[in-house]
Amino acid sequence: MSSKIDLDNLTYLKGVKSYREFVEKEFLNILESVSGKKAIIIDPDLVGALSLILEIPVLKEHNVDKLIPLSSEPFKTQIKKLVFLVRPQMSSMKKVADQIIQHEQNQTKKDSVEQNFYVFFVPRVTIICKKILEQLGVSGSVIYGEFHLDLIPFDEDVYSLANEKAFRDYVLGDISSLYYVSRALVSIQSFIGIIPEIYYMGEHSKILSEMLLRMRQESDLDDSLTPQVKYLLLVDRENDLLTPMVTQLNYEGMIDELYGINHTLVELEPSVLGKEGKIEKEKMVLNSNDFLFTELRDLNMALVAPFLVKKARSVSSQYDTRKKARNIGDLKNFIKKLPNIQREHASLGTHISLTMDIGAKTTGNSDFLERLDYELNLLVESQQCDDYIEDRIAQQKDLISVLRILCLQSMVVGGLKNKKFDFFRNEIIQTYGYKHIFTLDSLEKLGMLKKSEGRSKRGFAQIRKTLDLIDENYENTKHFSSVHSGYAPQIIKLVQILFNSKQGYNVFQDLVNNFYTENVGRKKQKISIQAKEEMKENTEKPVCMVFFVGGVTFAEISAIRILNQMEQTDVHFIIGTTHITNGNKIIESTFEKVEDNILKKKKDEFLRNKKIKIREKQQEQLQKQLLKKEKQEKGKKKN
Repeated sequence: MSSKIDLDNLTYLKGVKSYREFVEKEFLNILESVSGKKAIIIDPDLVGALSLILEIPVLKEHNVDKLIPLSSEPFKTQIKKLVFLVRPQMSSMKKVADQIIQHEQNQTKKDSVEQNFYVFFVPRVTIICKKILEQLGVSGSVIYGEFHLDLIPFDEDVYSLANEKAFRDYVLGDISSLYYVSRALVSIQSFIGIIPEIYYMGEHSKILSEMLLRMRQESDLDDSLTPQVKYLLLVDRENDLLTPMVTQLNYEGMIDELYGINHTLVELEPSVLGKEGKIEKEKMVLNSNDFLFTELRDLNMALVAPFLVKKARSVSSQYDTRKKARNIGDLKNFIKKLPNIQREHASLGTHISLTMDIGAKTTGNSDFLERLDYELNLLVESQQCDDYIEDRIAQQKDLISVLRILCLQSMVVGGLKNKKFDFFRNEIIQTYGYKHIFTLDSLEKLGMLKKSEGRSKRGFAQIRKTLDLIDENYENTKHFSSVHSGYAPQIIKLVQILFNSKQGYNVFQDLVNNFYTENVGRKKQKISIQAKEEMKENTEKPVCMVFFVGGVTFAEISAIRILNQMEQTDVHFIIGTTHITNGNKIIESTFEKVEDNILKKKKDEFLRNKKIKIREKQQEQLQKQLLKKEKQEKGKKKN
């Protein structure tokens, strides 16, 4: 099955198909600009993202002979044109430089061919990265370019920049990626119309909203195009770092927790899918091209097995219609339906095998059940689990899982008492290594792991009560709290309040101000009178894109889908994000790497030198102005 989602029958955002075709054409133009046979050396983070835009056979049609993941390991090839496709990140520059220098050195050998090098940055080239490549010894013969891979349709209702390092950039204080978000949102509006109303929640979202309006004024967007999205809600991930720490209990979220989903792909051991004897991992595509998965993805895990049993009976009954065929016409109808029945049958077998393996790892695993029990006790009753966390550290369990439950406890209870905070900090450093001093500092900076400051009116207990986050009857009410077995994701609850006719913006604003951030507001973009009239004539629900700056979880995505199905919802929601994340990825993003630090120093040094040069230039201009003024005054005296 293809990773590229079918966009032919979209109910909302019909302009997205044209937008994807535009992005695909831009990439193919890049390939055509490099004539002849070529190899693409691609940043591993971009492989999955690119597969969501075009199929691999298309690359071969444009003379791409090899697709090589970028790494520091040398590779040999006689292909003359080497095209690097990378993110403008310093960690990638060293790898690009190593490969280019190695191939330049090989060109001095007798049996070598003369090679040309092209570096295309996604989504744009930066002066810093070019400078770093020069400092690392890359010659001026390299040709630079850009590929504007902006918002990628992951599914019919999910659009992502697939920038996996976005949250880590924010942790390090680098907000340059907000430019890419702004550019992407302006770009897509060329196809779906100008979004009239923008709401923001959080410091980064406020900056982004201002950047978006400024960039729109500088662009030539057509304001007469009927807007396909009426509202844009920008939300900082940092407003709610608690929810990603909670185990995702919807089907798609659980797959992500246990196996990891990257760009709609999950890699599974053959034994998981009942394919014994195979060695290589099986790649499985998870998107709405698989109709059965579309029905499963948002269900709480407790409901998945009964659903599959019911579906198996349905498939079996469809096969039985062959036996009931009374004439040639009946048989012809059965044969016509057979490919779809067989496809559904194959998908059913896959999901049954996967569900059984998930069951063995969760409900059949006392370790998982114990953790889940502590999580729910924390969320519902704020019951602390110090002994459990201490035991996990003593047993040297996976550090990410330890930090995840520790951070959850810290955020739920409003911080740890000084003595307890110091104890856990020392235990983690001594057990897992001194390098994690930086990890703990980052978590403290984010407010995920902190010392208690006494009772707070903004604490989780107050949020839980005010927003009514716990629904113990979630299975009967079909509420979006089912994605965490009774705990409703906070941001989704706020989205519901904002677009509820009985509550609305004023209630939303007060809640955000009281519990989350002072950076909350709304802005408007002008559209033509014609576009306004056409919007009024539209009988479908108005669309709101909820855009997560810093990542969204699969559980939150499912919660929004369930919110769409609730009767009192007057708006249809779709999801935009910098990337899809989970608790493990957020914790892992705080881990420091020595290589990153070295390259960061190079970046800081370059920026310092740049500031010095700007200052020197300003002083030089000021000196010229003073000399000019002196000459003018002398001229006046002579006259």
